Order: sequence, then structure tokens, then C-alpha cells
Amino acid sequence: MTSAFSAAALGLSLCLAAPLAAATLPAGYDRVVILGDSLSDTGNLHSATGGLYPPPPYNDGRFTGGDTYVDILADAWGLGAGTLANFAFGGARAVTDPGDLVVDLGEQLFQLQASGFAAGARPLTILNIGGNDAIAGAAAAGGIAAYGLSGIAGDGSNPALVAAAAVAGMAPAAGG
Repeated sequence: MTSAFSAAALGLSLCLAAPLAAATLPAGYDRVVILGDSLSDTGNLHSATGGLYPPPPYNDGRFTGGDTYVDILADAWGLGAGTLANFAFGGARAVTDPGDLVVDLGEQLFQLQASGFAAGARPLTILNIGGNDAIAGAAAAGGIAAYGLSGIAGDGSNPALVAAAAVAGMAPAAGG
């Protein structure tokens, strides 16, 4: 079943890459903020665990066999350290689980605000979270609503693109 998950991820990557090949950051935005879980994590959990997690066969600290959609967007839109901030963390939930050490959505928002990255900027915030909540049986929508994501920039003007959670049953951890 892992091949079905890989095929779905490859299809999504190809669909994203094709229309973005000549794209630039959408008009009206000057940077991109990423919040989320393992589907958006480009190495944050890997760095936090000293390279121990995720273990092989995962690639370069990512929970994929290659690039994540964040990598694809960064390449397509020409994003770098000054225009992209990724706070996503593998295993994160929208609803905070006080029993684990994972950087959930609330902590990611705190890190974003503490970083000053979005202050005075016009960031496009991409939120891709909810799969771990679904696996645990929690309602991700409640966690997302609790943080009032329309105000991530601090003044309520920051729009957020909330991506749908992946089908949890297709994840390798679920035997998919």
C-alpha cells in the first residue's frame, strides 16, 4: 500500500510543479509562511532530534521520498531565507497534545510571532495540518478555529490558505 501513497504524492507533486514552473510569488504578497505537519516539514523535526527522526527511508529530514510541496513552491517562486519561513513540524496537530513534545499549531504560531518574520509584511500563510488529529480522533477544525488564523500577521489582515488534510489511511504509518 505504500506504493499507492507514493503514487498519490508523486501525482500531487507533478500537478503542483507543472503550473508553477514559470510562476512567481502571487501579487500582493511579499513572503510565504508555512505552518503544518509532516507534509510541510522540510527538516524541522530532523533538526530538533539531531537527525534521528524521521529515520530512513525518509529523505533528507523530510517525510517523503523527495521534495515536499514546500520545496516545489520555494523553487518555483524563487523563495529563500528572507521570503520563506517554515514552522511546520512532523507529527504536529491542530489541537495541542500536552502529552507530547511535538511543536503543534499553537507553538508554531508562537514561534512565528516571536520570529518577527511576518511583522509589517504581507505574507501568504499556508496551513496544511489535520492528518495527525484525524489519526488520533481529534477534531482539527476546533484547533484551527481556536487560533483565529486571520490574525497571524498581528493586524488581522493576513489571509491564510488552509489546505485540506491528507487521507490519513493512506499514510505509511497507517499501513496505507
